[in-house]
Amino acid sequence: MNLRDVLKDKFSEEEVKHVVGSFDIIGTIAIIDVPEELKERESEIADAIMSINKNVRTVCRRAGEHSGEFRVRPVVVIGGERTTETYYVESGARMHLDVNKVYFT
Repeated sequence: MNLRDVLKDKFSEEEVKHVVGSFDIIGTIAIIDVPEELKERESEIADAIMSINKNVRTVCRRAGEHSGEFRVRPVVVIGGERTTETYYVESGARMHLDVNKVYFT
């Protein structure tokens, strides 16, 4: 089941059209773009993401453009645990990071 499927019973048809279907998951944090039309319903979007991704404990929305020497992009927590820190495992290496302080692709 995808995000739009979960929200189609709660949102109007027009609102579902604005839902961004893809998002990034870094450790236990999901990061999504929330269109202006859905800002008032972002907590419901966060709950839906956590319901279909059991390892996600925090949902953030992108809150600006990349900036600075390290191209960091600010995020705001919209649901779940109130943290922007997580652990990420890649090729056996476990990294502790703050998604508000690092560039991650």
